[in-house]
Order: sequence, then structure tokens, then C-alpha cells
Amino acid sequence: MGVMVMLTASEVTELAEKILNYHGIFMETKISEETKGFMMSWGKLEISQRILGFSLDRARYMIGHEIGHRAEKDAPETAANMELMKIISEQEGVGDPDDFLNVVSDPKSDYGNLGRPWKEGFQRGLEEQLSLAKKSLEKEYDERVAWVVKMDEAAIADLNEKPLDFLSGDEYECYVLLHHDPRDWPLRVRDLAKKLKPMFQKPKTHVPKVGGMVCIRPVSIGTEKIDAKEMNKVGKALAGLYPNLTEVDFRSASEPWKIQAHYRKWRAYSSLIPVIEELQREEAKRGFAGYLKWTPNMPLREMDAQRSIAKYGVLIPGITTMKKVYEKRGEMPGKGGSGQVVLLVDKSDSMDSPPSKMERAVDAGVGVVECARRNKDRIVIITFDDYSHVILESTRDYDGAVEELCQVFASGGTRISDALIDALRMAEDRQATIIFTDCGWGDIGRSIGLLSELRKRGNVVIFLIGEDPKKIPDDFWNQTRDIGVKVYAHEDPTKPFSFEAMREIF
Repeated sequence: MGVMVMLTASEVTELAEKILNYHGIFMETKISEETKGFMMSWGKLEISQRILGFSLDRARYMIGHEIGHRAEKDAPETAANMELMKIISEQEGVGDPDDFLNVVSDPKSDYGNLGRPWKEGFQRGLEEQLSLAKKSLEKEYDERVAWVVKMDEAAIADLNEKPLDFLSGDEYECYVLLHHDPRDWPLRVRDLAKKLKPMFQKPKTHVPKVGGMVCIRPVSIGTEKIDAKEMNKVGKALAGLYPNLTEVDFRSASEPWKIQAHYRKWRAYSSLIPVIEELQREEAKRGFAGYLKWTPNMPLREMDAQRSIAKYGVLIPGITTMKKVYEKRGEMPGKGGSGQVVLLVDKSDSMDSPPSKMERAVDAGVGVVECARRNKDRIVIITFDDYSHVILESTRDYDGAVEELCQVFASGGTRISDALIDALRMAEDRQATIIFTDCGWGDIGRSIGLLSELRKRGNVVIFLIGEDPKKIPDDFWNQTRDIGVKVYAHEDPTKPFSFEAMREIF
């Protein structure tokens, strides 16, 4: 046990500043009469004045423990990291994510401090705290506090090269996940959540105390603003953990739509890798069939300048310019993307039920944008609900197009005719129009005249999401076939269709 001394406020502040300086953290330290426990908010370490009656070792433990939450190199409790961990724990079925994060974070902070220059005094202070915790558990058992005690006792034994045979098999696995697993912290949190979720099904009805101190503090993301860079990291980490899911729950996030938009982007790109590989394999199988004349109304990328110069010695557009012709399709790759690609995305309420409809449309839309980037085509994005919304005018800002797509969320009714009128207004010769919707064959059929006009400018491809092709009348198939519009009907709204959409303009 530590030697009891009467500490002064300046001594406590000096102790905190030494630990903060070691970590390179700039944070105001304040002794407060109002603070009941020890609190580290975003930018401030606020310490209860009751610390002045603690032993030096226990004071060192308390201060090091709180700072450790911000100083852990692989799991600092920044607002962005806490938001990420909270979403992960909820995704794994943890009913009380706040307390789960506290319970796994506390022993992690303690383990870090046990390996730092102040480790001897810190260990004595931790042992004093654990002794108080055990006495509290004898009076009122709390399985979460008991688990933290076990993890801290194991850390002391481990770092002093003593056996951990007092841990059960599950406890030992959790200990390894906390401190010795080489993977990134989000992956370890996911696995800890799977193991510990039975302990965290319901929120606590009261906060346990140890020696008058709150043992497991309530987590708080606070008011720290998560910038776009950090949002992107959170989204990327979630997409890495859950690449095939379209229903990750973001409701607990401070700005759920922003996190979801970044998650969508990275999820879409991860899902496109095998699609692009398959498209490239398919393209490689197509045989070269010879050359035809290239004329100025064709995309510039289709002109084979090297072959034209070799044959004629000069480039005269439409006279001495040539293009390659391939078997099967009869023209260059990218026949659908002929200068401009227009995406029409249904964002009505029904696209969010189930959520996978909207998410599949976003995934496929990102793939189409990447095909446009490959072909150097311009891109237009139009969404529609009760009204038509041109969210992106004709552009080659492909990164901006992806960002816009990932921020499309479902709401409102369905009015596809207005969107088709906007698409027709922007139509160019040699255009591809790709439509993602669940509005049904009936609504499409009523707009057959507009589709016919669009078809005169280029390819038109419709994806009817959630429509059973067997239940669509023959009249509809006949109408769309007669005007040259291709229709894909996917009864299963969870079915990805990025490959089909991208192949149309690849």
C-alpha cells in the first residue's frame, strides 16, 4: 500500500504534467471541487479535489489511468475512435455499448502504464485500487467490475513474469485480445464484443463505486468535432470489418449520415475489386477483328492514332483516322459509355425497405462512375423521389460523383417521369443512361415515350430492384424490347448487380 501523505494541488498538477509531457499531450489540468470522480474530457483533465487525501501511489495511478485512455498508441479514446468502437459493438449485438467500451478500455490503459517509467509507483497504486475493488465486490457483486479486476491482476502477473493460471479459458482469450493480439484494435474490439456480449445485454441501473471513486466511468464522446479525415478513417475501418453488409446500424453515431456515406464508399470499392477483375478477364477473351474508319462523331478514345499514322502518314479526322474493332460486340470497349453517362437513382422511401435496395444501387452506381473514369466519359447524376433532383451536372469530376452518390438517402415518393425529362434535357449523342429503381414496371411503362426518346441518343438500361421477372407482363417486355431498352429485373433486393451495370459501359 502507498504511504499516506497530504498532497497539494500543485503536486498533483505537476505529477499530471510529467505524464502528459511524456506522451506529448497538451491538456489543461484542473483540480475541481465540483468533480465527483476523475474525468478526462476532450482537451481537459479535471480531477476531484479528493485526490489530495489519497496516497501518492494511488494519485499516480488515478492520473496515469485517465491520461492512458488518451495515450494508448493503438486505441486512443478520440471521439472518432470511440464512435467506431461503439458502432462495432452494437453491430455485434452488445446491448450496453457505453459500458462495454469502458470495461475493455480500463485494463488497456492500466496495462500501458505498467510498462512506462512510473510503473513501480503505478503498480502499487493499482494494487491499492484493486484491494478496494475486491472489498466492494464482497459487499455487492458486479460481474463487470470483477472482470476488470481479473484483467488488471493478470496484467500485473504477466508483466512480472508470473503464471496466469488463475484465468479461465475465456478470460485468457480476452486477455490476449486486449494486450497481445497483433491485429488492429477495431478487429480485436469486434472479437471482444462477440465474447463479452452476454455480460452487456442491459444497461446498468447504477454505477458501482470503489473506495468512493467511480470504478467504471460513463463513456462520453463529448463535443469534439470529428473532421472529414477522421470520418473517412471510421468509414474505411467499418467497410473492412463488414464488407458484405448493407445494414450496419449507424444510429448511435453523432452524425450518422456522414459516417454511413464514408462507409458506403469504401464498401463499394471493396466489392468492385472482383467485379473489375471478372470484366477484365471477359474483355481479354474478345478477339481483335480488324479496323474501321474513325469519324469525329465517335469518342476520341476509340481512335487508334498510332495505326492511322502508320498507314496514312497523317491524321485527317474522318478520312485517315481508324479504330479497332473487336469480335462479339463489333466495336471498342465502352460502347455504352459514349461521351456521357447519366445515372438515374430512385431515392423514394421504398428503396429503404429493406435498406439493401438503396445500398445495392449505390454500390452499382460507384462502379458505373469508375467505368466512366476509365473511358474518360462525362457523368451526370439525377435522383428522384416526389421530384427530380439533378445533383451533379455533366462533369469529369469522378471523385465528386462518388461522394455525391454515397450521400443519397431514401425519402419521399416516386416520380420517374420528371427524372426522365431532366435526363432527356441533358441528353447528348452517344449517351448511356443507367436507371436504378424499384418503382415497378407499371410506372416505367407509362414513361415508354420518354425512354424511346432517350434511346435515340444512346443505350438505356434499367434495373428493376425487387421485381419478379416472371410477374412482369409480356407487353412490358415487348415495349422495352421494341425501343431497344434493356431491362434487368432482380426479385431479390439484396442481389448485387454491379457486374451487369458496369459491363454495359466497360
